Amino acid sequence: MKQVFILTSPPHPARMLAHRALEQADDGTVMTLQEQTRSLAQNAMIQPLIREFAQKAGPVMVNGVLTTLDADDWRPILASAFKKETGRMVEFDGNLIMLGARTRDMGKREASEFVEFIHAAAAQRGFRLTTVEPEPR
Repeated sequence: MKQVFILTSPPHPARMLAHRALEQADDGTVMTLQEQTRSLAQNAMIQPLIREFAQKAGPVMVNGVLTTLDADDWRPILASAFKKETGRMVEFDGNLIMLGARTRDMGKREASEFVEFIHAAAAQRGFRLTTVEPEPR
């Protein structure tokens, strides 16, 4: 049987109930603690935000050529910059391919920080994004 407890500040009963469930669990039971997943509103907002960033960013240098990138190009670039991942590469058919970070595994807090990062990256490049972060639920 699966049980889910959303922990909030004490003295919320969820903490007590989670502790009780842990104490009563059979040997071999697996317990997983994870950050709350991001909201549907955050999911629905990230792609339009990246699309707007791509439209306003203008051309950038790619392999020595001034190139305009679309949202599909910018998503892993922004995610990698946000997560400070710079060295993930794979060899495929004799070519080195740079792997970008992904947004799909971001929790609620990390997704919120990613949105702030995108707004800051836009401001640093001299433009403002009109897509705003949804109110927390």
